[in-house]
Amino acid sequence: MTPTRRGLLGAAAASMSAPLAAPARGQGADRLGVIGHAVHRASVSTGPGGDILGEVAAAAGWRAEWVTLGVPEIHDRLFREASLQQGAFDLAFLLNRYVSPRIAELFLPLDGPEGVLEGMALDDIPPGMRRPFTFNGRLYGLPFRQATSGLFLNQALLEERGMPTAPPATPEAFIAAVRAATSRRDGPPVNGLVLDGPGPSQMIDLARMWDGDFLTEDLRLRVEDPAMVNALALLKALFEEGVLPRTFPRFTTEQVTTAMQQGRAVFAISPISRFTVLNNPGASRYPGKIAVAPVPSAPEIAARFPVAPVKSEIWALTIPRNARSRANGVRALRGIGDAQASLRAALNGNGPVRLSTLDDPRYAAAVPWAAVEAAALRDARPPLPGFDNAARAEDIFRDEVEAMLVRGTAPNETAAAIARRVRPLLG
Repeated sequence: MTPTRRGLLGAAAASMSAPLAAPARGQGADRLGVIGHAVHRASVSTGPGGDILGEVAAAAGWRAEWVTLGVPEIHDRLFREASLQQGAFDLAFLLNRYVSPRIAELFLPLDGPEGVLEGMALDDIPPGMRRPFTFNGRLYGLPFRQATSGLFLNQALLEERGMPTAPPATPEAFIAAVRAATSRRDGPPVNGLVLDGPGPSQMIDLARMWDGDFLTEDLRLRVEDPAMVNALALLKALFEEGVLPRTFPRFTTEQVTTAMQQGRAVFAISPISRFTVLNNPGASRYPGKIAVAPVPSAPEIAARFPVAPVKSEIWALTIPRNARSRANGVRALRGIGDAQASLRAALNGNGPVRLSTLDDPRYAAAVPWAAVEAAALRDARPPLPGFDNAARAEDIFRDEVEAMLVRGTAPNETAAAIARRVRPLLG
């Protein structure tokens, strides 16, 4: 079974009250321990922007040692390591929905007396991207990567089916298109739509077409609002009709990528920055034929939201308090987190968080999805707020949605069950 966030905080919380020992001076000075996803490693080492971290390491005289894992596994390993007297990581990539006030205490405040952020042009990063990593006025993570959702469509498959290759402009047109694109005849089955799974952070984009939500930033439950109930009903219908894969309750990011690359799906809602990998000639059967567009918004919200206010998840650079070499972590963070490095990483495929990068003509000229990204970022927001019981809330949502898909629970009953189980966690 794919790991969830339940239990990730256990070791961290157990040791939160114990003092963390400072690493010995000079210990681990010849290395930098880094934990993150494979896309993080690629964004700072591979592509037109060059090997950014490699240059920092060469100048400093140490080597970077990476541990790359899936998203839940990154945080499981990171929080366990950060709870020890001394951990294995000097630099860590941390996703906004895994952060809470207690978890933040495992990391170094970057705006402290060490001067980590001195000269780093923090105002170049929008406040909304910094807010998930700010607690009691202190910043614990430097935003580095945004993963903002877009609508991918395989134009080659649409042409084969005699369907329009222009992106759908309304939710109704989108729903009709994914249904029409589904095929169970003439060869292997082709799904009209794939998503990363049934959790709230994965399927929230359906609800956002009508400005729906699960939880607001101030922990107000909106799961029983009509927009989210409509999204649950749509998900249920598309699953029962075979538009979504039969394995959807356990679907992963990697399966979404493979399905689109191999032509087993026609549409996907996925981070815009996946454009490169989906069109990679070395892996995709349809290089240059998979386009990306904004997720459409419903006519009733279009005046406020020209495109759907989709999810934008934010990865930040952090330094564990128990880093083996805090100095190496600081140097690496500054070397790959400044404005110049932001542009270079963006050219490598990273989703930039700095306004200077988004406005740079070199970025717009080099990145085919720049205009789509700019339109989506206008109103994008995180799928979930960070709070101590966020892991349990996300697991509850997933459990109830899986029950709806597998056992046929009604969407309004599913929403009510989620609200009933999550409400006690918000006090």
